[in-house]
Amino acid sequence: MANVLFSYAISPYVAKVRAILRYKQVPFREQTVHPLRRGEVKRLSGQLLVPIMDFDGKVVADSTAIAQAIEERFPVPSLLPEDPAQRGMVKLLEEWADEGLATVVQPLRWLIPYNFRATQQRMRASYPPGRADDLTVAAVARAVQLKMIRKYGFGRPALMLNRFAEVMDYLDAVLKPTGFLVGDKPTIADFAVYGFLSQLEELDGWETLRARRRVAKLLKTLGGGGEEKEKPQAKAPAPAPRAESYDAHDQALIDASRLRRAKVK
Repeated sequence: MANVLFSYAISPYVAKVRAILRYKQVPFREQTVHPLRRGEVKRLSGQLLVPIMDFDGKVVADSTAIAQAIEERFPVPSLLPEDPAQRGMVKLLEEWADEGLATVVQPLRWLIPYNFRATQQRMRASYPPGRADDLTVAAVARAVQLKMIRKYGFGRPALMLNRFAEVMDYLDAVLKPTGFLVGDKPTIADFAVYGFLSQLEELDGWETLRARRRVAKLLKTLGGGGEEKEKPQAKAPAPAPRAESYDAHDQALIDASRLRRAKVK
């Protein structure tokens, strides 16, 4: 079976779908779409947005619909609880992540100067070298930034980061002791959260996320593509890490972000 995910490298909705596929260990091929050459996306799905998923000839658009289609085709491990109330909560939280969390994360990515440059560089890295694509990606990134300005308005970086910290406090508080939003296993809602938050790695705001231990653990678990769930259970639970215990890579990112923010105060 040929499963093809049509994607942009910097799309949080693609990140959501990609992580679900990896967690369920579904074989797939990813095809990065050029922003000026989206004819195949239009032909397959009747619209121009990604992600779209081609399940061996059956094409599904929109990350929510794709997640549901993956669940139906590859039900193990399940990402939807059996209990109707829990299932409804998963759907509600997925909607919040896809729409509400976007209003907090997208301004951070596109309207803070350092983050904008880094996001543009990530987008550029997904295409072959060449002057034409240099100009194309720069123009597309600027167009997205202008769209974000129209949608969210101008804002001071400190205010955006403070709002993000507030939302991360809420999220950290509602995550269960199991590490997930609903029940004792990951659900589609967790992957929707992952899709957006994973886009902040190495950007200003990453240290804010890492300081929320349950949020950080969620990203680490889901970003492992399901590897974490395969590890043998320890005979006794390991002691909880201290609040300041970061590995060297995380600490370097945190220090760099704090330094950049100190310079613009």
